[in-house]
Amino acid sequence: MAALLIRHGEWVVVCDGGKALILQNAGDIKFPNLKTIQVFEQKDLATHELGTDAPGRAFNSANNVRSAVDQTDWHDQSERAFLTQLVQHLDAAITSGKVKSLIVVAPRARLE
Repeated sequence: MAALLIRHGEWVVVCDGGKALILQNAGDIKFPNLKTIQVFEQKDLATHELGTDAPGRAFNSANNVRSAVDQTDWHDQSERAFLTQLVQHLDAAITSGKVKSLIVVAPRARLE
């Protein structure tokens, strides 16, 4: 496995679905010195604060059959919104030239 080389000024973004740290290497490749430049955090709200509706019901008009609709995963939606905001922030930083490259450290995505 190759060594991870973090260049001077490069960002390292460490994140999960609820918190992200943006670190910048103030050192060099040989002696990295990661400094926190931003912290993004979302509140971990209780499910009843994120959404209150009961699972929906669908009615088939042809034969009056009812079926349940899956419950919305409010925490998953909240994580996706948080990560979307983070990506937009990182995209703006790269587009504006504030940072030339970055390394993202995150858990592997769940396959659904």
